[in-house]
Amino acid sequence: MKYSVLILFLILANPLFSKEIFISPIGNDTGAGTKESPYATIPRVLEEVKKLAGKEAVRVWFSEGSYYLDKTIELSSDYSGTPTKPVVFSALPGAKVSIKGSRRFENLHWSTYKEDIYVTQLPEGLVFDQLFINNNKQVRARFPNYDYQNPLRDSNGYHQVTDGTNQRYDKWFSFEPKSFTDKEWSNPETGIVHAFQSHNWGNLQYRIKEINRKEHKIYLDEGGWQLQRSYGIGGKGSKSSFYFIENIFEELDVAREWFLDTQSNLLYYYPPAGVKLSEAVVEIPVLKDLIHLKGTSQAPVKNIHFRGFQFTHATYKNQ
Repeated sequence: MKYSVLILFLILANPLFSKEIFISPIGNDTGAGTKESPYATIPRVLEEVKKLAGKEAVRVWFSEGSYYLDKTIELSSDYSGTPTKPVVFSALPGAKVSIKGSRRFENLHWSTYKEDIYVTQLPEGLVFDQLFINNNKQVRARFPNYDYQNPLRDSNGYHQVTDGTNQRYDKWFSFEPKSFTDKEWSNPETGIVHAFQSHNWGNLQYRIKEINRKEHKIYLDEGGWQLQRSYGIGGKGSKSSFYFIENIFEELDVAREWFLDTQSNLLYYYPPAGVKLSEAVVEIPVLKDLIHLKGTSQAPVKNIHFRGFQFTHATYKNQ
């Protein structure tokens, strides 16, 4: 009896007994989906998976590289496998595979804006909250500047408020004028405040309504729903809220920072030493969700496996 169980296990585990589909960044969707003639895109693979799911075991092998999504992958129960006939999406052994919700830009025409800051024109309608250069996430222009040695709130990358309404939804907070930025903000309403709630339960985000330097106050607009707590931005002394402000054009002043002018579709960037923008890989996240599993109580999604992937480059919010 034990030999029969062992044979059954080997049959189920052996990829030779499952339908194999191959995909590669340099493949072709008109190919056969074989190792010698792989597909190129995930939607093309899913067409084949849907035909086979639940009828036989399916294993999709991904060659090394990046796979860019134009839209969120949606898997319904039509893609479900069974316990003995699962659907498996897997990186080839040893392959580094990234599934990205970003758009890659090549041949951008960069020109000098001033000193070490460069600018390039982007297509209309692009609104994004992250930028990747050569697969490294960059910093949206901010005050105070990001502290790479210590990114935590007790670092040089945060300041503390001197006062605030301290009640969601906050209306304003005040800052220490001696340590606050001396740069004049032409459009403070583009700015986004990231601040810890006074009792340190978590972090709140608000759009800026306006800044009043005579009162040493920043007035807040939309935001504050990120926590279900009554306290907001405020507190006194060492226990006051830590904060930083991003997405202010005038604060683009150190390497790795960027700013998008949504009115003119211009991307400004301060590259670090050694980065050649003419050769750089520029990636902009455009999708909030990379995968949706959409089943129902009557037809759940099940027996689908993902192995060996890095899912990356999603947006913070819906665009």
